[in-house]
Amino acid sequence: GWIQQNLLSGARAGLVAPWKKAANIPLLAGASPDAGVRAYLGTGFRVDIRKCDGAWCQVDATSHDANGRAQTYSGFLKQSDIWGVYEGESF
Repeated sequence: GWIQQNLLSGARAGLVAPWKKAANIPLLAGASPDAGVRAYLGTGFRVDIRKCDGAWCQVDATSHDANGRAQTYSGFLKQSDIWGVYEGESF
């Protein structure tokens, strides 16, 4: 098979710990377990991945309210809590 190049994007996306059942994963303000919590993301939540350093990834998580208004939270997730990146991958 093939895919036409203009249908592809260089943007990375992932899912928050889809292998865990009904967990809330903290989206942190910094790349440290001691950083403040910006939001809690449910398992399987889609995130846009900005960059990863091999241990932490900087991500954007967008949710929509009942009226369709979007709210984006930016922060850090442990790389091991994201499906869509390889262990130790940096970019």
